[in-house]
Amino acid sequence: MSYKFTEEFKIQAVEKALNRRSDVNLKDIALELNVGYSTLQKWIVLAKNHQLEFTDNGNKMKKEKRPQDWSAEARLNAIIACASLDDEGLNQYCRAQGIYPHHIQQWKQDITQRN
Repeated sequence: MSYKFTEEFKIQAVEKALNRRSDVNLKDIALELNVGYSTLQKWIVLAKNHQLEFTDNGNKMKKEKRPQDWSAEARLNAIIACASLDDEGLNQYCRAQGIYPHHIQQWKQDITQRN
């Protein structure tokens, strides 16, 4: 049996997957939403490529900046924001921003090597 999901459902599923807690994996989210794991992965790729943006009511999904698109000031602000976070907090912050903890580490290294 094949299901037809609305764009709104797909966007909400992707947002739920990208904003999940660090102790919840993607397979758990797919199971909870009753969608295939590979289907959810496909929706995430579409969303990151901005091919899954509009819902039926016209709402737009937040576009994520790629790590290389961050300005020096934004990178510094992210480093400062993450300075006092534990691993879980860092992971949550990074997921919300569409980056990974290693980006923060690299940016920190870049700044210290320049000085």
